[in-house]
Amino acid sequence: MSKFIERLAENLKALDRPVVTAIDVYRVVDELHAPEHRSGLYLRRDIPTEEDYIKYARRLSAFTGLVPGARKGTWRVTSRPALTPEEMVCLSDPYSHVSYLSAMRIWQLTNRIPSKITFSRMHPSLVKQRMLEDFPASWPQPILPVSGKNISRFLDVDLTSLVQISETKIPSVSTNLGGSYTRVTTQAATFVDMLAKPVLCGGMGHVLEVFDTHYLNRGSKMHKEVISILDGENIAPIVKVRAGYILSERLGIENQVIESWAKFAARGGSRKLDPEHQYMPTFSEKWMISLNV
Repeated sequence: MSKFIERLAENLKALDRPVVTAIDVYRVVDELHAPEHRSGLYLRRDIPTEEDYIKYARRLSAFTGLVPGARKGTWRVTSRPALTPEEMVCLSDPYSHVSYLSAMRIWQLTNRIPSKITFSRMHPSLVKQRMLEDFPASWPQPILPVSGKNISRFLDVDLTSLVQISETKIPSVSTNLGGSYTRVTTQAATFVDMLAKPVLCGGMGHVLEVFDTHYLNRGSKMHKEVISILDGENIAPIVKVRAGYILSERLGIENQVIESWAKFAARGGSRKLDPEHQYMPTFSEKWMISLNV
């Protein structure tokens, strides 16, 4: 094993994480080529080539204490124990975070226990674009797999049966969970996600229960963030209409921004509060939406 690969493996293990990615590998390769770190490594070039990055990554193995994962661009650090499934997935992919009913569980908005942990991941086209924006052009592209396939698999930890991935072209806002590697949809964005995809949040009936029980008690800061997200151009009109009905008519919240969403109501249509159930003739006159829950 060359001095360079030995140092590369040592620095990766010093990150003290059970999973490292190609992002970590390439960053350490760059660091070791810096003048202050290259002494004794017998490097031929001052700047690594694309072929160098690939060559160094391929030489990481069980012998170096890093086992290549089933998902390309990940390595398990054999000296570190596995963490929770949420942390393992978030460590292996920077474009994924816990969402929907799983996020509701984390924020203590539901007492339901999801059968699978749901993650939101950027659509492949957005992942490819973000990698080009976020990382040096000198690194091999794509740096990580564009698809979410096998995101939860490692040679010694198979989480496939525990995880489901929901790809989206409009990623919700996420935050790091304190003291953990887990990223999760923010509390405000979780409320918005309930209106956008209630089927992934226990169904619209459960969503209404959560709004009735928790929304008014979660503070003005969270409410302002919810309104700001919902008022964005990327939020579908039907989501604004559902939000308008629930916040203004059901919860009695008075707000000019909420009132402005009434322009998205469509008379004579078949819009439904619950997208998974049949249309019912009971409806909100103001929001022109079938109250089919």
